[in-house]
Amino acid sequence: MATGKKNGRKSSARRGSTRKTGAGRTGKAGKEESFIVENRYEVAFIVISVFSLLLLLSNLHFCGPVGDAVSKVFFGMVGGINRVFPIYLFFATIFILANRGNKKIKKKVAAAGAALIVLGGIFSLASYPNLTDMTFGEIYEASVTAENGGGILGGGLAKLISMGLARAGAYIILFALLILILVYITDRIILNAINSIMSETRD
Repeated sequence: MATGKKNGRKSSARRGSTRKTGAGRTGKAGKEESFIVENRYEVAFIVISVFSLLLLLSNLHFCGPVGDAVSKVFFGMVGGINRVFPIYLFFATIFILANRGNKKIKKKVAAAGAALIVLGGIFSLASYPNLTDMTFGEIYEASVTAENGGGILGGGLAKLISMGLARAGAYIILFALLILILVYITDRIILNAINSIMSETRD
């Protein structure tokens, strides 16, 4: 009987220590999760900043085979725009995090991204004379190989427009889109400057 009581006490002690250990682990995991949640914006900024720097260095072939592989993917997506894309990504993150809840800033950051794609479309028209005859896969591969054009995004946009309006029409539409986006981003500063120049000319 005494032996049975001792064994019962030992098993109870073991269960108690197991519960304490489990509770300790759960508590540590909870603290780590709460830290990430509380500092999620700072964590996001650090992660995106590091990624932007690595992508910038990868474009210069300073990050080994993995960096080169990532760089090729982005060149295939946005073409020559990839040379400035890490800078855009870094500053876009700063603007969004510094103006959380400001929908206007978020829209302007998105508009700046759209302007880069449109500019990539213009680059594609200038880089590939036979753009309308190229498949989307060929546009991607050409952008990866030559590291120019606008990748599958800008090149694809230019291809779709030029298929209906030819090369000259595509240039006009893309330049018009680029000007409209810049006017939106700058809050009509460009139009105001043009109006002031025209008024001075009339005077």
